[in-house]
Amino acid sequence: MGLTNLDVIDVGHGIEVSNTYVYIKDILIQNDAEFNVYCNTEEHVSRENKNAGKPMIKKLNVNYSSNTLPNTIEELWSESYSQVKKFYTNTIDVVEPNQTVKN
Repeated sequence: MGLTNLDVIDVGHGIEVSNTYVYIKDILIQNDAEFNVYCNTEEHVSRENKNAGKPMIKKLNVNYSSNTLPNTIEELWSESYSQVKKFYTNTIDVVEPNQTVKN
């Protein structure tokens, strides 16, 4: 899963792009007094560029805490993407061919 960011992004030197691809590269969970979830998020010009190994245009670390963890990995990823969407407010979900989204 990933997100298409519909906002215009300035990538430098006066070049702007839209419809960039945002995805969570990995998630780290630490259990202290509560569960701290760290999402390493990358933004690429497109999903195709990301899959071709092209450099990212932006990195964002999103962290959140919870008293409990979701019951499934899918729920963990879904909650993590919900947290990322707080920073990317104009997005649409990108579902890979072998995935389904439960709302």
